Amino acid sequence: MTFVDLLIKLAKRSPIFIPLFLAAGFLLAKGAILFVFLAFALGIPAAILIAHPIAEYLGEFAGRLYMPITKVTPQPLWYLVEYLLEKERYEDALEEYNKILHYHPQELRAHLGRLELLIVHYRDFDAAQKAFRNSLKKLKEPKDRDALTASYNSWMEQSQMHLYRKDAKDIKG
Repeated sequence: MTFVDLLIKLAKRSPIFIPLFLAAGFLLAKGAILFVFLAFALGIPAAILIAHPIAEYLGEFAGRLYMPITKVTPQPLWYLVEYLLEKERYEDALEEYNKILHYHPQELRAHLGRLELLIVHYRDFDAAQKAFRNSLKKLKEPKDRDALTASYNSWMEQSQMHLYRKDAKDIKG
């Protein structure tokens, strides 16, 4: 509610509460005890009539301090990703990387972590290639794209060498 909305609500109620306040003031000016009680009897309903819109306006204003209207973007939970990797919960770590990338698509660290998981731990080269292309589309900084490409090529080369050595041992063995 804006201040203008508050004024409109008060204006709609003014035909009722203004005469009540005027009557209460007139009775208070008389000074007799009976008139004071009557003044309060008229003043309290008038105050209640204007209290609701004012309380609503102030309540919304104060509520925005704790629950802002704007969209809040959560910070990346790097400690959680590190914990999951330490515990070798790679599937959960991959999910956390994807959450981070959802809210922070320019976060190079998340792109690198996701690629590393797909290549080194899962050995899912098709998914890694798809993620790599997706990451290249989302990253805007050329230095980030270069770092991503260098890491991707390095991990792929190491994985291919590892697979080649494993195949060679199987042939010999």
